[in-house]
Amino acid sequence: MPEIHRIGSHITWLEEPDLIVLRLAGDVTLENAEEINRRHFELIEGREAIFMLVDMAGLGTDTAAGRKVTSEALTRMPLRGLAVCHAHMEARVMAKMIISGADLFKTED
Repeated sequence: MPEIHRIGSHITWLEEPDLIVLRLAGDVTLENAEEINRRHFELIEGREAIFMLVDMAGLGTDTAAGRKVTSEALTRMPLRGLAVCHAHMEARVMAKMIISGADLFKTED
């Protein structure tokens, strides 16, 4: 069983060998976004590639600053694939914008 990390009402964990799962529940504050990113970087340390699954079933509201922090973190991760599930229309649009922004600024190692 993987170690579950709680950040506010949200949870995240690593499914070996290379899948980060993030379940959002409630509002995502800037502090939540920063802590989620910090934990994710700890989890992926030393990995050449990772994949991410984000469950947005319980997502409340988020902030522009939190989205920016998340986008910046995604540009630095060795992210090879990302799937979003259970997102309402507005959340899907925001997720697409974050991913697109991260793709625009991602640099090859």
